[in-house]
Amino acid sequence: MALAAGAAWGGSSLDDLAAVVPASSEAGIIGLPGLTMRRLMQPVREHGIRFANVAEVDLSQWDIRTVSAQRVLRKPLATLPELMQASPGAVAGINAGFFKIGERPVFVGYYVEEGVLVPHQQGPKRIFFIGADGKAGVARSADAVPQGVRSAVAGFSGGGKDDPTARSAVCITAAGTVKLLAVYPVASLVRMTRYLNEAEGCADYVHLDGGGSTQFVLRTEGGVSVGWEREKQCYDGAAASPPECFRKVADALLVFPK
Repeated sequence: MALAAGAAWGGSSLDDLAAVVPASSEAGIIGLPGLTMRRLMQPVREHGIRFANVAEVDLSQWDIRTVSAQRVLRKPLATLPELMQASPGAVAGINAGFFKIGERPVFVGYYVEEGVLVPHQQGPKRIFFIGADGKAGVARSADAVPQGVRSAVAGFSGGGKDDPTARSAVCITAAGTVKLLAVYPVASLVRMTRYLNEAEGCADYVHLDGGGSTQFVLRTEGGVSVGWEREKQCYDGAAASPPECFRKVADALLVFPK
């Protein structure tokens, strides 16, 4: 996890995609074929959650890929908006794996990018992956990851102490779609898991790096660009966070059209 804020996203929206399939907005929902984003206010009152950003992805129409600052920007860390800007075609994204500043390798936990297992430190064991067939899965250990995966990132299954903060997660629903979720605040991973199961219909999940690292971007008309670095102005629920709300991270999960 990092402790420094990054630069703002200066990229434009995907005008070419929007010209073909204009984004529609209704009751907090922004939709493209096979990609739906919901921005929810107080989705689970009993958990104390104030707002959630949820992108649901149909992998028959979209790809989800791990993208690192090291590969696309030739530096160890970058903000999610910077990673999006450096990744042509990326429509949506969320911060992903854990990392350590000033150490090599920077990645903490199993990490695959473009089909290559990247050097990493030992870390969390639960792994979200995109297989050779383009389908998503969750493995309980590195030994359980199938051969030929295109992308993979490690996170937690739960546990930890109570600490109300922003949380990031990726999950697979019973219908086979993938959800990218940035939620604030959630007291613990146990409560986040309950939210994923009860409110989002998640059949399997991985808790990604959270706290000040949590960031979520949707690059369409009416989209959002939000971050929760530990600054007061980052917690007001605005659809576009100021630059100081984006922490530099090692990698992200980005959504691309097929």
